[in-house]
Amino acid sequence: MSLGMSRFKLKILFNQLIENSFANAIIQTILIVDVGAFFSILVAMMTGTFVAEFSRTNKITNFVRFLKFILTDVPSIVVTMVAYGVILL
Repeated sequence: MSLGMSRFKLKILFNQLIENSFANAIIQTILIVDVGAFFSILVAMMTGTFVAEFSRTNKITNFVRFLKFILTDVPSIVVTMVAYGVILL
C-alpha cells in the first residue's frame, strides 16, 4: 500500500505553471533580459574600446565621456526625473 517516491512526478509541481501560461511568461522574460544584456554589453565594449583607442579630444569622444559621467555618477532616480520632466512636461 505504500506509494512512496515512485508516484512523485515533477509535473505535479509545475502543472499550474504550465496550464496557466506562467511558465511561458517566465521564459519570455528571461529571454528578453538575455537579449537586452547581450546588446548592452556589446555596445558598452565597443564604446569603451573607442574611448580608449581613439581618445583624441573631439565632439564624439567628449559626448561619450559626458554620457559615461551621467550614467555612472548621477543616481538613476535623478536621470529618470529629468527625462520625465523633459518628455512629459
